[in-house]
Amino acid sequence: YAMSSGSRIVASDGNKLTSGADLNVDSVEVGSSGLSMLSQKLKIQKEAIEEIFYLEDDGELKLIVGTSKFDSSNAGATKEIALLVSGGRQLSGIEEWTSANSIREACEYFGKYDGPNFAKTIKSMEDYFSLMGNGQKREVKLKRPGIEALQSLVNRLAGTNGGK
Repeated sequence: YAMSSGSRIVASDGNKLTSGADLNVDSVEVGSSGLSMLSQKLKIQKEAIEEIFYLEDDGELKLIVGTSKFDSSNAGATKEIALLVSGGRQLSGIEEWTSANSIREACEYFGKYDGPNFAKTIKSMEDYFSLMGNGQKREVKLKRPGIEALQSLVNRLAGTNGGK
């Protein structure tokens, strides 16, 4: 699943999912330092980061985790995907706030979207996120506990025991 820094979001198989206009995302030049920045901010080796995220030459940040690695419940997987999408985008410098629509699309891509409970699941993450807006306009921003949860999640998904 690609987390676009520009005008499109593309699945890792190259299929277009939606336009950036739908996501209300400004075009940002991330450059090759995006994964390095993410690695530094999470204090996790870049090689482990590269097992979870892939940065395209055009600045698209892709989530490259196997679906089976996510929590088996939709709510649990939604929380994990929300941390990865928002954390990847925010800590690599793509954006300061992440649209709930970006998270929803990633959940749909990975087959973990639970429409009736999605908003409630995101709202339940108030300890991890600052929340802004409602409904389709909802945006999230990682707080310190969210960064710590993301760090643990990336270490688990990459099979590392934490840190450098």
